[in-house]
Amino acid sequence: MADLIDLQKELGIKPGEMSAVASRLHVLRFDWDKKGVNVVSSLDHVIVFVSPHYNGDQPEIGDVWLCSVEPHSSVFWAYPLMRITSSFLMGLSDGMREEIYDSLWATNRKEFEKEFEKRYRESAMVAAREQLEKSHRAEIAGMQARIEALKTENEQNRILLQSRSSHA
Repeated sequence: MADLIDLQKELGIKPGEMSAVASRLHVLRFDWDKKGVNVVSSLDHVIVFVSPHYNGDQPEIGDVWLCSVEPHSSVFWAYPLMRITSSFLMGLSDGMREEIYDSLWATNRKEFEKEFEKRYRESAMVAAREQLEKSHRAEIAGMQARIEALKTENEQNRILLQSRSSHA
């Protein structure tokens, strides 16, 4: 809870106003828009632009920010409040970190699921390949030795046939 109180003080929010402000707070991940022109985010499948009235540090591609979000026509305006980094997250209480994770999951679930599935699939393939190689290593070594023995035998037979054909 100390984290929220510190943020409240930092933003100059009076204690009675916090619930109204908190309802507008969202954790947003910024990326290019579909045209590759603007840095945007989305909230409930609605595009979120950084407010033209915002004068602070501008979010960059891949940045995650705690933002105050306000509806504007058919889009949202975001007022970035605090950039969220790994060091920032590690400094938060477990409860606050969990709230941020929940918000990120809610706003980026499809992307996270795709990435998690991809990583799981890659990890499972590597593990399966290693397990197969490990379980068949002795068999493979035996087969390679047999191949070498057959190559040697084949070479000996070839030499023998050549010597017989040259004597005939």
